[in-house]
Amino acid sequence: IPLEWSVSMADDIGVMIAESKRAVDEFGIRVLCLKMADRRGWRRDVENFAAVRKAVGDDVMIGVDPNTGWSLADALTAIAAIKPFGLGYIEQPIERRDLAGLAEIRRAAGGVPVMADEGLFTLQDAYALAEARAVNAFCIKLYKLGGLTAAKKIAAVAEAANIQLNCGGLAVQSQLEAAASAHFYASTPVARTM
Repeated sequence: IPLEWSVSMADDIGVMIAESKRAVDEFGIRVLCLKMADRRGWRRDVENFAAVRKAVGDDVMIGVDPNTGWSLADALTAIAAIKPFGLGYIEQPIERRDLAGLAEIRRAAGGVPVMADEGLFTLQDAYALAEARAVNAFCIKLYKLGGLTAAKKIAAVAEAANIQLNCGGLAVQSQLEAAASAHFYASTPVARTM
């Protein structure tokens, strides 16, 4: 089961670089998720991404997660500026209910997958995201969705709409949650995962 490492924002980019290097060098992580929406603005997000990319090289996938912290205009501008550095994916860039905005970002991203996280809590959310063609992927967090049964229903909506799945969560919260997420991931065809 592939693992992804979230890198928190920091006032000092050196902290983000050190955390990224630790994940890659000590634990063999091949996918990093950089938290974005720095209080100093989207330009700082671009600088952070560029610095981490330079530190870890081109063989590591790097996605961004503003946790709904960008405006639509800032998201479009930041994504365009980050793409040349090898942007792997975009997780929940704007407000969770702005499906039209997410769809606009998806179109503008030019093939870089856009993923719903904070916008996905219920089966109805999954249906609305699919109907709006707002995202390429759903971030499945069992603790947020209500467990395995609810997650499997959402996965069925994703499959019907040709939306990929990403298994997220904080394995440090609970070994039971980590085990359940591992079972969910293992029961999902690789072709359906991102």
